[in-house]
Amino acid sequence: MGYVVPLLVGEVLDDLELVLNECGFGADSPERRTLAKLGGDRAVAGVDWAAAASWQELIVRGLAELTDPAWHGVDAGDGDCHGVLAATLAGATARLDRDGDQATAALARVARRLVTEQRALRVACGPDASHDPADPAARALADRHALLLLAAAVLGTREAAENTWVRFLGGPHWALLALSRITERLGAPLPGRTPDPHPAVWAELAERSGHGVDCDLYASKLLW
Repeated sequence: MGYVVPLLVGEVLDDLELVLNECGFGADSPERRTLAKLGGDRAVAGVDWAAAASWQELIVRGLAELTDPAWHGVDAGDGDCHGVLAATLAGATARLDRDGDQATAALARVARRLVTEQRALRVACGPDASHDPADPAARALADRHALLLLAAAVLGTREAAENTWVRFLGGPHWALLALSRITERLGAPLPGRTPDPHPAVWAELAERSGHGVDCDLYASKLLW
């Protein structure tokens, strides 16, 4: 996850800069100054491009072990957080209700597609493969591994919140949106009959805006 987070932060900040430019906010506006400060703080927080490159190198060097389920336990108590997260993708997928509502059934189909991608990655990263951080192909495998871990985190978070008071977090729509984006970034086709999760997500955000609730997954109260 240490590799994915810097990339996502960079993409979000780039999108914000594009929006501010198109909306005519000048360099001296409070919005642009705040964005510049956030960009400057990335290195201190360890979420800049240098951090991403460092994490990517670590993943490349350990690809054979990191993608091999035989190296990992499934008990979080053994301290193998990476192994537990990697195993969550297949585990949470198997527990999804394939016969539930349309969005949940679609989430199950997309999740199964990602489990297939994970199996293919394990074959590509077998013990006989060479993994050199200078090799673009090896870096591409590290990218795929990081994205699949992100998908596992999404499914694990949704499953953990399914029977809690956090209604939206336990629902399928935000997870379907996230997994659809991950699938597209992997270059894999989405399964047929995948509904568009955007309307439900936008409706949730609009409702929160009207009630002074933040857009984070836990529906925190706004501090201002």
